[in-house]
Amino acid sequence: MKPLFLLMPGILNDAELWSEVLHRLGPEADARVADFGQDATIAAMAERAWAQLADVPPERPVVLAGFSLGGYVALEMLARPQRPVKAAVLVSTSAQLETPESAAARAKTLRAFERDFPRTVEGIAQ
Repeated sequence: MKPLFLLMPGILNDAELWSEVLHRLGPEADARVADFGQDATIAAMAERAWAQLADVPPERPVVLAGFSLGGYVALEMLARPQRPVKAAVLVSTSAQLETPESAAARAKTLRAFERDFPRTVEGIAQ
């Protein structure tokens, strides 16, 4: 049975981040890109990601792959499993739990993006 990959982008990314991975997976696997950008907490993002797997039979192998923020979401999913997961790939992420301080910093960054995206990205890049 072909595995299903749930690919989760980072905070400054969208599905385009995974385009090359999707291309290389080809017919060997099926993949979906998670969409949780509208959620305010990692727990809510994980719930939305689980919902995107609701139609997948429990016997089908699922692989979670998360980049940056997507890795935090994958870890949250693993901490609160709703179905079996065969493997998880965490890229450029951390195993640290989200704290109130890190959640506030993420929210502040998102608000800055909404006000002046180019300037905020420039500030992060420096």
